[in-house]
Amino acid sequence: MVFKRNEAVALYQGLDLVGDFEGLKFAYGVSKNKKILKTEMEALTDALKPKDEYKKYDKKRIELCEIHANKDKNGKPVVENGAYRMSNKKAFDKELEKLHEKYKKAVDGQKIQDEEYKKLLEEKISVKLNKVDIKNVPEEITGKQLEAIEAIEAIEAIIMG
Repeated sequence: MVFKRNEAVALYQGLDLVGDFEGLKFAYGVSKNKKILKTEMEALTDALKPKDEYKKYDKKRIELCEIHANKDKNGKPVVENGAYRMSNKKAFDKELEKLHEKYKKAVDGQKIQDEEYKKLLEEKISVKLNKVDIKNVPEEITGKQLEAIEAIEAIEAIIMG
């Protein structure tokens, strides 16, 4: 079967959702397909790992965020919607700009890596998946779970057999 890497990621996650169902043939098919896709998932994870110099930058960036963030009654930085709420955004931005300049090569390298990763996810791959006959799909599978493993048009063969 041929599909994009991002579709393979979605399928792998979908297979993970249905991995606890009973039924030997269904469980076997899910397990075999996860193993087939696992190598691709590991390679994608490795490709996305930031370089050590970028990790240093990011650690210092977070420290800077925590210094400039509003604090709660326990002295902890206030985070709203996944972002630090800044007490003095101008001072923070100025220090962040200096930090960014110090680590410019690492930050630019990470941006390039992120763009290459996005392109990598759009590339097509060919994978030979194991089929699971529809009669072996557990009755208790929900529509959402079934949709997660049917999300890829090419994957229909796994379910339909």
